[in-house]
Amino acid sequence: MTKSQRKEYIARRLHIPRFERCLEYPKFIELETIRACNARCSFCAVNDWHKGQMKDVVISDELFGKFVSDVAAYTDKIDTVCLCRDGEPLLDKKLPQRIRTLKDCGIANTTISTNVQLLTEETAESLLDAGLDELMLSIDAVSGETFEKIRKNLSFDRVVNNALRAVSLRNRKRSRTKFRIRMVVTRDNRHEVDAWLRFWKKHASRKDTVQAKEAHSWGNQLVRESRSDIEVFSEVPCIAPFNMLTIHFNGHVVMCGHDFRERHLVGDFNRHTIREIWHGKRISAIRQLHLAGNRNHIGMCRGCAIWDRKPIA
Repeated sequence: MTKSQRKEYIARRLHIPRFERCLEYPKFIELETIRACNARCSFCAVNDWHKGQMKDVVISDELFGKFVSDVAAYTDKIDTVCLCRDGEPLLDKKLPQRIRTLKDCGIANTTISTNVQLLTEETAESLLDAGLDELMLSIDAVSGETFEKIRKNLSFDRVVNNALRAVSLRNRKRSRTKFRIRMVVTRDNRHEVDAWLRFWKKHASRKDTVQAKEAHSWGNQLVRESRSDIEVFSEVPCIAPFNMLTIHFNGHVVMCGHDFRERHLVGDFNRHTIREIWHGKRISAIRQLHLAGNRNHIGMCRGCAIWDRKPIA
């Protein structure tokens, strides 16, 4: 694959007419409003979040305000804003207000991903009324025994009941919010995939998405990618550096959403604008490695297939 072919590949994957469009401004932005979680899941890197200087904190009102002002000028460039990254977003008490603020300034699509434990009827209604476009529900089993082995500190019955009630509420209110019900597949729950798909497809509506996908490696940080994947993806550029910008609660901007340890900082939103960071030297250098077929020079990128995993039918 030549550099020109890689550019064509990226444009095709991002559904844009020409490669240069992706360099203007990120289409997909993750803004982590809180770095805290009420669960300790087996496939997550949550236990590493608290090492070093990382604390359980919420984004400052000042920094969130700066974010709103920044993206408001580029709503025609942005496809989606995801208001979470490594934490459980429902722990952020200001979340519905933040969603409404972004919708009011013209953001076309807003989304969050939750472990559902805190999705009470009141909370679900506040998210729907705020104008949330997509609500991702992470539910990884159809039996309590399997679920609570994987999703530690969570209640299977509570999570399922919360999810079913939220879907029913959405339907009654005729809200436009779409649900994406997701299963992270590991060796502990693989035997329940078929039953899980049948159950949730029965309860979801036609506009919703129900999908099971293999767990990822957190960029070789939780588990190592296989030798075969490292070889397969060595020549193929990842779309993330050309499509996504991840801003942590403290304003630090990282190469990739997997970079919870902030090993590859590409900017500081406290000091610079999103556009300045997106056009900066650090992220540009990462893009050039991917365009040259040298993604394996970055340890986190070796064999990483996070954006190439296909749902299990």
